[in-house]
Amino acid sequence: MANKISVLGLEVDVIQDSELLNSIETNLLKKQKFALTYANAHCAMIFRKSAEYRFSLSRFSLIHPDGIAMSLASRYLNPGETVQRMTGSDFYPFLIEKAIEKQCSLFIFGDTNETLERISERNPSLKISGMSTGFNFSETLSSEISRLKPDLVLIGLGVPKQEIWISDNWDALPDAVYLAMGEGLRVLAGTKKRGGKLLQKAGLEWAVRLFSNPVRLWKRYLIRMPVFLFMVVIQKFRGKSE
Repeated sequence: MANKISVLGLEVDVIQDSELLNSIETNLLKKQKFALTYANAHCAMIFRKSAEYRFSLSRFSLIHPDGIAMSLASRYLNPGETVQRMTGSDFYPFLIEKAIEKQCSLFIFGDTNETLERISERNPSLKISGMSTGFNFSETLSSEISRLKPDLVLIGLGVPKQEIWISDNWDALPDAVYLAMGEGLRVLAGTKKRGGKLLQKAGLEWAVRLFSNPVRLWKRYLIRMPVFLFMVVIQKFRGKSE
């Protein structure tokens, strides 16, 4: 079992890409109900304010740290741990390769019909049993997923909506691996803008996202991220998890 570290009370797993992929593969083979999601600085700030989000995360078996701010915070708070900077944008393509290799059936839920169609077009070997847009979706969607019995369910509704949906429907959902991946669906569709290799290595992809959509993201990156880092320093100063 992966070690856990606490960042502003949100516990994330210290896990490598290969270990994460192995965990998914193991649970796919065992056909066990298994849920995983990511946590970045934005998630940590929501975690402090939303009791519903905090409760929903209790359903998840793995929460992997995502993004440069969470990586820096994890290392700062736990200098003895080797915390890999993991991004879903790098991980998700490997997951799709594994799903094709193992002939797993997928249900993809979230974003727009255009995004879902592009995922299908870009991955013709992917065995997709069903899809649903993330807008105005049916209240009986969990029943549809139960009927189709997919091996892997990809959910991209954004935080905290996707985690809350999984939690609220957990008992009605069939045994499968559930992956909350936010804009990861756009990565699979090839429509999410990423910085070049140098920006990726430097952990500055957030700047590309900010400049591509400043109206929606300026508060997240220019206000909430500095507040997050300040609160991490306070946590370190206090010498305990909040």
